[in-house]
Amino acid sequence: MSRRILDWRQALSDLRADRAPRPDIREERLGTQSTAAVRLSCWRGRSGRRYVVTVQPLDTSPIALSSATDPRLLVALAVRRTAGVASIVAVDGISVIEHAQADVVREGATELHLYRLADTPAEHFAAIEDLRDAPPADCR
Repeated sequence: MSRRILDWRQALSDLRADRAPRPDIREERLGTQSTAAVRLSCWRGRSGRRYVVTVQPLDTSPIALSSATDPRLLVALAVRRTAGVASIVAVDGISVIEHAQADVVREGATELHLYRLADTPAEHFAAIEDLRDAPPADCR
């Protein structure tokens, strides 16, 4: 019988080195039970800040918004989900996403994630910039 001796430090180091780097902007599933009425998820922005969002299907029907939230402060993420992994197709205010809804559906978006916790216009625009993959190009 052969005995093999493992160097556990080296084995753990090899495992850590083998991991793929995480993207800056990513979805992190919440460890809660979402009810059928309210589905929640969480996104981590480039800054490391977490954004808890409500999830609803994105199709050609009008977007359902609650009257308790000021629509001007909503941050909308059009999301494509493939093999369980979510990726953002577009991030902007809800009015922009509503206007371009057919375009983002054509690009493969299937879900709409709404961030409703921005209290001021400054927080609204900061969240949009934090969740965008790349800063918008200058309009020259």
